[in-house]
Amino acid sequence: MIFTKRQSQLLDRIDSLLLHSQDLPCPIIEAWGGGSLFRLEPAPKDADCVFRFEHEHRLWDWFRGAVETADAEVAASARELGLHLLPECDQRVLNWWIDNFSWSDLRNYGVLSSIAFLPERLTRRIIKRHYPGISVVELTKASNPTAWRMRN
Repeated sequence: MIFTKRQSQLLDRIDSLLLHSQDLPCPIIEAWGGGSLFRLEPAPKDADCVFRFEHEHRLWDWFRGAVETADAEVAASARELGLHLLPECDQRVLNWWIDNFSWSDLRNYGVLSSIAFLPERLTRRIIKRHYPGISVVELTKASNPTAWRMRN
């Protein structure tokens, strides 16, 4: 099948996202698409996607500890917790999260209630920043039986 330039661009971004999805705070195990891209309209504005994950990344608790102990800068807190002592691949993942972290993700919702939802918020922020044109319609745990499904 031959795709338009815009269709190819969005499909390439989805492919790239899925290739790197295991480094997200909520590693994606399942993706569904809908909307104009998947109806094969020639100039889709974005790609509407539903992503599901099983659990938070194995480094999430470490990152959460850096956020919870940070006075102002998460990067400084991470350094104090020994980020440099971790394997290079883990440092790369954590630095990606630190670079994309925003205190507004906590302040807007109240710190206590939002820490629980921070992995999802940070995952959405990373996707929005690094994969423009991919619209996260839903990001939910695979075990959630009420998750909206883009089927038929």
